[in-house]
Amino acid sequence: MFERLTESARQVIELAGQESDRMAHDYLGGEHVLAGIAAQGSTRAARILADHGLGVAVVRAELDRLAAQGVLPPRWRNDAGLIGSLGIDLAAVRRTAEEAFGPDAVAQAAGRVSRRSRLRGGGPGWTPLCGKALAAKRAFYLAAVEAGLSDVGPEHLLLGVLGDAAAPVRWTRRTRRVRAYLGFPSQPGPHPVSAVIEARGTTLDALRKAVLAGPPAAT
Repeated sequence: MFERLTESARQVIELAGQESDRMAHDYLGGEHVLAGIAAQGSTRAARILADHGLGVAVVRAELDRLAAQGVLPPRWRNDAGLIGSLGIDLAAVRRTAEEAFGPDAVAQAAGRVSRRSRLRGGGPGWTPLCGKALAAKRAFYLAAVEAGLSDVGPEHLLLGVLGDAAAPVRWTRRTRRVRAYLGFPSQPGPHPVSAVIEARGTTLDALRKAVLAGPPAAT
């Protein structure tokens, strides 16, 4: 899907990563993508959010509120930050390993360790060396579905985020283990994207209808 992103959509993903960093999270979720869309103010998707009271400052404030309430992980759950406080640059470690063995080999090795059982030294299904956990994977898939044969733009990303929030996936044992490791509460709570949107007096469906009411932007 990522090779189909328009330039504006790539900027949204970059801004989403910055939002994840701001909140010191170890994952990239739909809530970060929502903030990234809001921050990319030149797009129609951002204007739709703003028209519904969801400008970037509002989205960030709502995400911070959810973190304070325990719906989202607190800042101290960021493993890369904790490791960095010990003087270890995790990004530099990964770059060195990739230069020595190749990116694919490092990714495959990290994946194998992540899938090991705890008795064999495995973890929760994800490690900091893998990079940020891609919690927004399903939202990205839905965005590609919305785009069809077209390039994936910011509006498709917004539709994907809304679709993912509207029908959350069923939690499995592995899902619970990974989410607990990332700092989420042990029991499923409100979807962060739904919580942010509904806190501003609108709905997922209203935003979806607003996006579909006009031609999608492809820039």
